[in-house]
Amino acid sequence: MRTFALHQTPKRATPSFFTLLLFTTLVLGIQSIVQAQDNCIDVETVEIVPGSGGSFPENFTAVGDKVFFEAEGATIGRELHIYDCSAPVGSELEVVDINPNGDAFNDPPDFTTVGDKVFFAATGATGATELHIYDCSAPVGSELEVVEVPVGSGSITAVGDKVFFNSGGPQVGNELFFYDCSAPVGSELEVVDIWLGPGSTFPTEITAVGDKVFLSAFGPTINRELFIYDCNAPPGSELDSVDINPNGNSNPDFFTPVGDKVLFAAEGATIGRELYIYDCSAPPGSELDSVDINPNGFSFPFSLTAVGDKVLFAAQGVNIGRELYIYDCGAPAGSELEVVDINPGADGSFPDDTDPVYVDPIEVTENTVVRARIYKEGLVPGMINTQSYFVDQAFEDVLTTLRELT
Repeated sequence: MRTFALHQTPKRATPSFFTLLLFTTLVLGIQSIVQAQDNCIDVETVEIVPGSGGSFPENFTAVGDKVFFEAEGATIGRELHIYDCSAPVGSELEVVDINPNGDAFNDPPDFTTVGDKVFFAATGATGATELHIYDCSAPVGSELEVVEVPVGSGSITAVGDKVFFNSGGPQVGNELFFYDCSAPVGSELEVVDIWLGPGSTFPTEITAVGDKVFLSAFGPTINRELFIYDCNAPPGSELDSVDINPNGNSNPDFFTPVGDKVLFAAEGATIGRELYIYDCSAPPGSELDSVDINPNGFSFPFSLTAVGDKVLFAAQGVNIGRELYIYDCGAPAGSELEVVDINPGADGSFPDDTDPVYVDPIEVTENTVVRARIYKEGLVPGMINTQSYFVDQAFEDVLTTLRELT
């Protein structure tokens, strides 16, 4: 039997990554202004593209007195720009045209620093996206080095002198690689071949946690699960795996370190997609714990963000909708979890098998969001389908204007 579980939602307050990002940007902006006022620094404009055109600079990363970022030039594509705060006035800006045939950055470059070196992914003249290294201490003209291995988007992270990333080749498939800055010249590059041979593990969510690297990957005998690479372990024993969901994929993501603990979201064998805690200081075999926020279904923890000993995130609770949750790693056992019910009630929650089954057409008399989901005995619940219905004239006017603009 196929059934549809429905939820109607007049309105919803949903904490998300964008809300936290806006708040963080606002705070950092205020701090920057205060610092500039304290240091009596005047506001200066660096006009990369003269005239009314914009260069759209983003992904700023500081290395000593230099700031690395990507931007569009007046006569070049989206390329590497470096602003040197210690350079003579008028010569602060340097442009590195990595790809004369187009854009060097079609995806975020993942600028990652190790000492005076900046590692990032960029597309060169050949069209391949590869690992690039800019050495701020190298002689002028020889700062840039290209390591001819492909780099996956959003995968570069550093632990000590090692830089980890997603790469691949015909002999090893798509695997975890690292570049060791302390290794002899010519032997810096190594592969962690999780799936020996040409098989691919497709590592993602590569995250540095102290001396360890947490990642999500496929194994030769398990599905997509948690893998941990310990840079301090004896050679040959650095890699470990945790099969969270033996029945399928746990798809761990949002790895967020707080002290010795790492919080993340994953799907378990007997629970839905919930909050997990891996304690690096716990005895072997007892490192993993879970918090079943929504026993009736999935809580889908999202956008985990650490603030001191606390981790804030959005999740779907029981009968309260998707709200703000706080996990306090310093609180007594059993009292770590707190929910901030910003919009009281069940509005905005995801449908589960406890909700009313669809029988008759739904009458909509106000601006409403309807969510539906298919359930069939013995099968995993279907995807959640969300539709918005506007009956208020003001909304109709806005939609009409948007249609005219596009």
